[in-house]
Amino acid sequence: MSDILSREKVVLTGLKGKGCLYSLDVPNESALLASSLPSMLENLHFAFGHMNYSALVLMIKEELIEGIRFSEAELKATLPPGKPCAEGKSHCTSFPC
Repeated sequence: MSDILSREKVVLTGLKGKGCLYSLDVPNESALLASSLPSMLENLHFAFGHMNYSALVLMIKEELIEGIRFSEAELKATLPPGKPCAEGKSHCTSFPC
């Protein structure tokens, strides 16, 4: 049996099968369905083609986007980096000719 730890707290358990494939023990199906909704700033980030958050905040503060109002707390919130954004910013070497 293997345990997945988060800050020394077990969050998942499971069995290791063939080829490093794990079968996880899930307490109930609703645990798999939990998710958080994106914030309004994250939605704006998506709508503007994954524009840099700092640039979006600056545009909001300069009132360059009409009809959008945010509190200072919302503008100072730390937003999680998105996986598509990180993948899009990564580079790979070109194929040899």
